[in-house]
Amino acid sequence: PQATILFRRYQELAPDNLEYDLSSKRYVRARAFAPVLITPDPEAYFRHLLQAREHAPDGMASFSDATLSCDQVPGLERRTDPAILQKIIEAMRRRQSLRILYQSMRSPNPSLRTIAPHAFVHDGHRWHVRAHCSQSKGFRDFVLIRIAVVAGREEEAVDPELDREWRERAEVLIGPHPGLSPFQREIIERDYGMVDGVRRIVMRRALVFYFLQRLNLLREDGRSPQEQQIVLLNREELGLR
Repeated sequence: PQATILFRRYQELAPDNLEYDLSSKRYVRARAFAPVLITPDPEAYFRHLLQAREHAPDGMASFSDATLSCDQVPGLERRTDPAILQKIIEAMRRRQSLRILYQSMRSPNPSLRTIAPHAFVHDGHRWHVRAHCSQSKGFRDFVLIRIAVVAGREEEAVDPELDREWRERAEVLIGPHPGLSPFQREIIERDYGMVDGVRRIVMRRALVFYFLQRLNLLREDGRSPQEQQIVLLNREELGLR
């Protein structure tokens, strides 16, 4: 009886969405079906499909689309020392600074630094800690896995509000490569959700570098339009050459 009530209510909301099939004695999707209770989200569907695959014992989706095969490119897991992470979190909560031994890729040997951490940043591949560095006298991102040792703690901290790049927002404008054909540009615009040939993405200014790095847009390297496909439209405004 409850199911009958629900079907009746749904038919009142969407009278053209259901048809009763006499042979199977059940309601089926009508040809004129149009969703009225949800907004179709393909990305959510694919996430559901991948999650079902990961949790199914045979590697296949375990919900209604069990006949569909799917997979994804494996990621490289970057491990973080939990003991070091715990000390950083504690310093953030207590508004303290840390003395760390940090291995930069710009130097062959690790260096001792004093940092005042205030946020975590994920660049799409690995985690960083956003902190004020006493040695460089500014706010920097430190790759967590490159912090070899937390040597000590200091009570003095730096106000996170002084980190302008973290507080300020920047708008990144991307568009299809001008060397593409009109049909190719149209496809790229659809792919990236562009409006009038432009996609606007607002983010913290501190994240712009990572965003452009992931899209390989930090520099104009002379790749063909078919390889590059998208270009950065406001390079000068973002202070890039």
